[in-house]
Amino acid sequence: MDILGSIDFGARYYAYCDAHAGLSADPKLQRADYERVLNASGLPFKYYASERFFGHRDPRGAVTLALNAVISRKDLELVLAIIRPQGTLGGTFHGLSHRLLTEAQPDPVHTPKYPRLPFHSLTEFSAALDFGLGLYREALPLIVEQNWE
Repeated sequence: MDILGSIDFGARYYAYCDAHAGLSADPKLQRADYERVLNASGLPFKYYASERFFGHRDPRGAVTLALNAVISRKDLELVLAIIRPQGTLGGTFHGLSHRLLTEAQPDPVHTPKYPRLPFHSLTEFSAALDFGLGLYREALPLIVEQNWE
């Protein structure tokens, strides 16, 4: 959590969600639309049909970083996992953000507690994904440089 706290992960995540909270229209997008945006992101994503999410895996020495994207009709849920020999660490971006918020403030007030990244169009989906990938890319070198063995 210290790694994510050092880049102000939680506050930035909540700020993005708050700034886009009014987005509620169902954009009626298809999986192919999401795949186009994910493929343009620069990270290879694979669709896991049985669990209905897109996943990216990045082996880095003793650890593998996993970034999963769960897409509903109008919001994006990103999941970060650090898979190491001792076990897996991580969680949803909204869960990690809430945990960081509660560490900083004993009784935080945020509604909703666990917001997802909202979108109402393909352009907004792309912006939400870019924001989430920006957090991931910023945390990546800090995570990799840790001694995970």
